[in-house]
Amino acid sequence: MTRVLIAEVFPPVLVEQLRTMLPAGVELDMVASSSDDDFARAAADADILLCARRQVDRQALSPETHHLIGEAELAQMPAGAQLVNTSRGQVVDEAALRGAIENGHLGGVAIDVLEDELGEVNPFADLPQVLVTPHIAGTSQKSLPRAMQMAVANIGRFLHGEQLENPVPGTSLAT
Repeated sequence: MTRVLIAEVFPPVLVEQLRTMLPAGVELDMVASSSDDDFARAAADADILLCARRQVDRQALSPETHHLIGEAELAQMPAGAQLVNTSRGQVVDEAALRGAIENGHLGGVAIDVLEDELGEVNPFADLPQVLVTPHIAGTSQKSLPRAMQMAVANIGRFLHGEQLENPVPGTSLAT
């Protein structure tokens, strides 16, 4: 049995929809925040921790969600568990995350957001257990045309030897 824990607020109807799409042997739980008593119990059994937010949630980061997942929360997860963050970079304490990866507690990490989205450095570029994507998890019908325009423009820049817009920090294309 694989247990997936969703941290942060997700519409209950979406969680139910996700449950129907999961393969046999995968169980899905949801908690609202790390201050919930349920979080500690759920995180201790989670094989995958998914930090995600509602697509319609346009609110800025709040004090309640800043470093929602830190050293204590990561330590509660079973050894070898995985973390996926597609919400906001500041939801996960990157220093604590790096520590949990380096000491072997976490088996892998996939993140679509960083604490410093505009930074010049990918803080996980040296860690093969970490997959960093260029903030593309929120793709929708409205955002896809804009993303395609940006991609085509970047291809043109690349072909003309120009600096790319919005490269993933720490990659060979970021200067």
